[in-house]
Amino acid sequence: MVVPWKHGTRRITGHPLKKIARAVSLVLLTVWSCTAEAAGTPSSPKQVSALVVRWPEASTIVEAAGNGGNSGSDTAASNSDAEKPGASAAFEAVEAFVARQPTRSQLLKALKHPQSHGLESLAVPPVLQCESYPSIRLYDEYDARKASGKEGLVDLGNLHDVAAEFGLFVSKHRVQQELRHKKMLQLKSHRRLGVGVVQWNTFMMRPSAVDLLWALMDGVAEHKATPVDRLDVLVFLLHETPHFKTKTDKRRMLKNVQHVVNVLSTEHSWGAAHMKSLKNTGGTGLRFGRLNTQSIIWISRFRQGDLSSPHVNYVCLAQHAVNGREKGFIAAVLHFTHVGKLAFVGVHLPGWESQAFRSVIAHLVEACGNKHKGLDSFDGVFIGGDWNEHLNTDALLALYSTVESSSGQTFRSGNGERGADVRVSVKLHATRLFLGLLFVVPEAAPQNRVAKALTEAMLEGPERVSRVYMPLLWAVDRFGRMPRISKQHPTTKREEPVVAVLRDMDFDQATACYKGGWTYKYTPEHLPKAEAAHPFLRMTPCIHKKVLLETRGVGFLDRSAMRMSKAAGADGWPEKAAFIVVAKQVFVHGTDHSQQFTALDILYRF
Repeated sequence: MVVPWKHGTRRITGHPLKKIARAVSLVLLTVWSCTAEAAGTPSSPKQVSALVVRWPEASTIVEAAGNGGNSGSDTAASNSDAEKPGASAAFEAVEAFVARQPTRSQLLKALKHPQSHGLESLAVPPVLQCESYPSIRLYDEYDARKASGKEGLVDLGNLHDVAAEFGLFVSKHRVQQELRHKKMLQLKSHRRLGVGVVQWNTFMMRPSAVDLLWALMDGVAEHKATPVDRLDVLVFLLHETPHFKTKTDKRRMLKNVQHVVNVLSTEHSWGAAHMKSLKNTGGTGLRFGRLNTQSIIWISRFRQGDLSSPHVNYVCLAQHAVNGREKGFIAAVLHFTHVGKLAFVGVHLPGWESQAFRSVIAHLVEACGNKHKGLDSFDGVFIGGDWNEHLNTDALLALYSTVESSSGQTFRSGNGERGADVRVSVKLHATRLFLGLLFVVPEAAPQNRVAKALTEAMLEGPERVSRVYMPLLWAVDRFGRMPRISKQHPTTKREEPVVAVLRDMDFDQATACYKGGWTYKYTPEHLPKAEAAHPFLRMTPCIHKKVLLETRGVGFLDRSAMRMSKAAGADGWPEKAAFIVVAKQVFVHGTDHSQQFTALDILYRF
């Protein structure tokens, strides 16, 4: 099927002289890298913010500073699978195997016994299933005050306040989403479009078709499920990904993606996959002129002759590279028959800078929307990416004070929704959280003590995290609670919270998988614990010491947020609604970001 593309992409290079200057800078940077490598010593970091690292094919220049707080990018080259001996050959072996178009049984056998298929390096990564309906309602201070009955709230409040607000914006929200979703599915007036989104900062690793689809292969070999059957469209939002060496390699990978999703499906109706990459002139990695970049891939079903099923008949592309570099966004607005325009936006942002997000929206609307309608130009907007939104320092400080004064306190929260009784009980004096605050190294700042204690708490396992620690994790999550901070906990730099900007733009929900752990800086010389049962526990030996010593050490960086059209029918039900029904995290060793998979149900009036 041929899909018309509207090239709404902004010119990112600006004036021709700027374009020439950047090209000259790129050449000089490459020459410098070769000279420095020959000399064996890099230039002063004050003069050139880069390090030369040995790759198997060529030298690589990797940005070592000034990366806007990007987790792990200071070790990107040394830590990436791309530089390991045989990594390129392993990638080629997997792609060549899939290019031979194996059957479903052959593919699953190869995953189970890779050695017998010449795929010795192919290791199935651990996959974690998140909670049911794994979304949170974006924080609204007005609703929080209304629910509490208080005119004004100061700081974090006590633990009862945390629990009560967690019940409102997380527990109750999830119960309401489940009930509303099931009710709308029963309505004969609405139909369902299944959407799967894979978001991943690959950390300079070139992913194969198999790497991109781990979440959909989870459980298939054991005949537990066929998750791809409930999907009609798949979108991949990739960051810090190397460019393909040749167009042939790119075409082969896209064909492989199409083949794998078809053999995994009961109905072989997936059409061709399409891919576009950000036109950046700088990045966090360089290999003889081939920069790393952001990319978006999309593939959808096409049921020939079935006019009642939605299919993509129009695509608009938008992108913007901040200062010409890899940070920025790339988006595809897919126009579905019967459904309308759904914008899928992949972002890699500096973090703690709400203006960067506002810029994304402005460029998206300019390229593919109507400036008078703004985001209402689209029936739905899904933004996923590496936001670099680390834990909230003010909230960590407030939680530290709260824990010190409430060491023996137990708190509960219940939502009472339709008889559901969701309770959260925390006995801080009996948990590793409080012990971590007591016995952490004395020189560590209070906020880092809390980060260390919460990291230790996660080691107790996903079920205990879900049952006990989720309110505390939500309280320090920059996408979660937005504390009203007093002068008691001032910050050095005041920034408008990104969650407040999202609310202003009518985004109402975001993904949250707290039991899956968070993103942290990565120590490349360590290997994961093969015997650990929980994926986050497997990766904890790789946590860098900086995690507990700096403000931007850890956080729930990889997130997605959604907004839908507010139009409603005469029956009171919305014309279109989105529900985050499934989420998984794939822990691929060699990257410091877990791969995020989100399954959405878009319900639309037909």
